[in-house]
Amino acid sequence: PSQWHVGGGAAWSREAARSGNAAVRFSGPGWAGQWIQLLPETEYEASVWVRARAKPGSAPARGFLKIELATSGEGKSVTASSKAVTAGADWEQISVRSQPPPGGRTFVRIVFEGPTDAVCWADDV
Repeated sequence: PSQWHVGGGAAWSREAARSGNAAVRFSGPGWAGQWIQLLPETEYEASVWVRARAKPGSAPARGFLKIELATSGEGKSVTASSKAVTAGADWEQISVRSQPPPGGRTFVRIVFEGPTDAVCWADDV
């Protein structure tokens, strides 16, 4: 977690980790990301384990996780969106394939977009 950054409705949580000690908890739209070095003109697959639940008193909610790849130099980015994440009890693995834009280090960002009546955890990226 020390190399990951979080923002918006995302925060570190020890309440529902799939493995290890912590997961990112999205209590509303937010993001978690990290700078890494990727090879140019190479397709990558990124996956993350997610679990979602509707907040008490809410109808079952659906949200989306996106994985964004952005370069540090030229500000170019590409976005790949996952299938919908539906509230349920079990962890589910989702993945996307994408090729980073040219230009140096890449910021990998997991973005949760969904209604504020859902809570989502992401782990094991």
